[in-house]
Parts: sequence; C-alpha cells; structure tokens
Amino acid sequence: MLRLTQEEMIRRWLLLTRHEPLRADCRVTRSDGIDLETLARTEMRMWYLGLLASAPAEWLEVSEMADDARIEITAEGTVLVHIPAKCVRPISVSLYGWERPASIVAPDSPAARMQTNPFSRGGICRPVAVPRPGGRELEIFSAPAPAAARLKSLRGIADSGDDLYVFREDALSTIQEFANTHML
Repeated sequence: MLRLTQEEMIRRWLLLTRHEPLRADCRVTRSDGIDLETLARTEMRMWYLGLLASAPAEWLEVSEMADDARIEITAEGTVLVHIPAKCVRPISVSLYGWERPASIVAPDSPAARMQTNPFSRGGICRPVAVPRPGGRELEIFSAPAPAAARLKSLRGIADSGDDLYVFREDALSTIQEFANTHML
C-alpha cells in the first residue's frame, strides 16, 4: 500500500497528468497564470473520492469499524447497521451466530428482493445485507435472533481526509483515464 501525503501525491499527479513537476531551479513571478497545485488538489480529491467509492477493494485499505457502528432492531424484525461517518463504502458485515459474513447486494437486485420473503432469505449460512436509501445503513434480514443481534464485524473503506492518500499502486493506472474525462 502506498501512503502518500498531499504534497507527495501532487508531485505524482502532476507527473502522471503530463504537467511535469514544477521547476525549482528558477523563479518567475506572474500574476495572470493558473495555480497548477491548487487545480491538482481539486482534481486529486475528485479522483480519490471516486476511487474510494468504486475501485476494487483490494486496491484500498479496508478497516474494521464495528466499534464505531451501532445496530437497531426494527419493528419488522430486521437489523439495521448504522454505518459510521468515516466509512465511504462498507465491504462486509457479520453478526455473531453467522457462519460467514453477509454479501452486500444492490437494493434493486434480485437477491435483495428475495430478502423480503421470510422463506427465501439468506439465513445464517448465506446472510445478505442490503444498503438502505441514503447509503448510511445496511438492513440485515437474516439475523439469528434479531432481539439479541450483536455486531461481530463491519469492514469498510474509510476516507483518510485531504492530507493522506492510501491505495495500492495499481490505482495509479486510473489517473490518466480520469484526467482525459474529468479534468477541470
């Protein structure tokens, strides 16, 4: 995993987007030019947030967040996992009593629709979690005993903020495509 500060990332960004690193051996003062570093910061942040939201999880640092999450039992007998604010994207969730972590499926998928029927739910051997509208909660339909549900694990991708970029080097290959389609 690469762990780059904002300044280190700016140098790589300018190099990879063909804005070569700024020369440090001479000084020229102008008041009508663009500030490439400020522009790079904005573009880098847009790229990084997109990476956190949709890149393969193997490219990013996945953290355990169960201690910061809370669960709630609904009137329908399902379990809601409230995702911590620092989590950009949940990767897996597990309750005590399950045989394996839940698959997180899209709300409009056939697997999600099957969870609404008590006879077709995943159960403890194939649990399923469905993000609720807004994306800040996961609904679990197959808790072993909903009233006694306890969160064992919630693994997710967290945003490290503006000053730190954490990803696998493979992710750098997406910068040129991003630059071609999104450059400001």
